[in-house]
Amino acid sequence: MEKNCSICKKTFSATGKGRNKKYCSKACIRKAANISSTAWRERNLNRNVVLKKECIQCTKPFETIFPNKKFCSDKCRQKFNQYTERAKLADRKKYASNRELYKKRSKLRYVLNREELLEKQKIYHANLSEEQKVRRRKSHNAWYKTPKGRAHSRQTNQKKRRLIRIQTPKWNDKAKTDEIFRITAKIEESFNKHLLKNNMPKVKLNVDHIIPLQGITFEEGAPVSGLNVWYNLMPTLESDNKQKHKLCPPSKRVEGAKTNHLTLDKLPLPKHWMRFVRLMYSGALKGEKDSSHYKKMRKSYIEVNPRNLKS
Repeated sequence: MEKNCSICKKTFSATGKGRNKKYCSKACIRKAANISSTAWRERNLNRNVVLKKECIQCTKPFETIFPNKKFCSDKCRQKFNQYTERAKLADRKKYASNRELYKKRSKLRYVLNREELLEKQKIYHANLSEEQKVRRRKSHNAWYKTPKGRAHSRQTNQKKRRLIRIQTPKWNDKAKTDEIFRITAKIEESFNKHLLKNNMPKVKLNVDHIIPLQGITFEEGAPVSGLNVWYNLMPTLESDNKQKHKLCPPSKRVEGAKTNHLTLDKLPLPKHWMRFVRLMYSGALKGEKDSSHYKKMRKSYIEVNPRNLKS
């Protein structure tokens, strides 16, 4: 059946399910819709039917003649639709069907804009509020309880154990290493006794590698690799240890730094190392009885996070 398009006046065939067609193409359908909407708009403007509404995305007031309009602009509509369940499901399907392509694109983007992206990441983490930090921590903890999270933690722990095994020389004194771990547990217990007396939250201590097994230098950021030996281990706060990540302490005292921080040139010799660690424990025992000594003791030998010295 031959018909004439009411927009472009071309003849087209309309058969079967499309026998009720009025227009020859999608472009003509869009044009017809625009014509009808403009005609409707003109009729309502002539009647002075202008509605005052509030955008449900940005909450700005706007005027419209369309009673069903909810957004002040297309940008607000797109932002609102990004977070709907339907949009999220569509994005997941799209990613699942083109997973390899998206991975290649993200790797290429990271390689080309690495410094810029890392700078943006630093700014973002620095400007996080306490609520956002707590929320992120909760989501991370919840993820580590999932099967994927548990598998990831097993894999990372396996890598750490392998790295420690490789970088532990045969001449390392295992008895001294074990003693450092025992002393760290005793210092933690002593700290928490003092903190509980003063109604303060508990702390946790780790045995930290002063020069990380796979780290970078403080001054230049050059790669550095320490050994898993007794004179490279010392007790430190878990919070500082996690934030430090793979940054090696500075070789000399940083000019202008107010805090008393650890420097590599002031570390005791390996033959005096165990005496240095035992002094930490004796200081912790004195800190249980005297709170002023506790503060002095923490400032004197607990390693300051090198990242704090950078900033």
